[in-house]
Amino acid sequence: MRVVLESVNDELATLIPDDGSGAIVIGKKTLPAFVHVGDVLEVVFQLEDSVHSIESIERLVGETEKRKARIKSKREKLKNRKN
Repeated sequence: MRVVLESVNDELATLIPDDGSGAIVIGKKTLPAFVHVGDVLEVVFQLEDSVHSIESIERLVGETEKRKARIKSKREKLKNRKN
C-alpha cells in the first residue's frame, strides 16, 4: 500500500494512504531511517490471527520526487495565473 508520511510526533507517525482510506498511526520507531514528512512509502502489511502488522516499509525516492515536482509545477501555474 502506498502512503504519504503526514506527520511525526514524539512517539507516533501518521500515514495517509493513496487509496483514500483512513489515516494509519504507527510507532515512530517503525519508520525507516532518513524519512521525512511528505515522503511516499510502500507499506506491506501481514495478517496473522486477525491482526494486521507491518511486514516492511520502503521509502520510494523516485515517487516522492515526482510528486514534489508535480506540486511545484501546479504552485507555479497558480502563482503566475492572471486574475
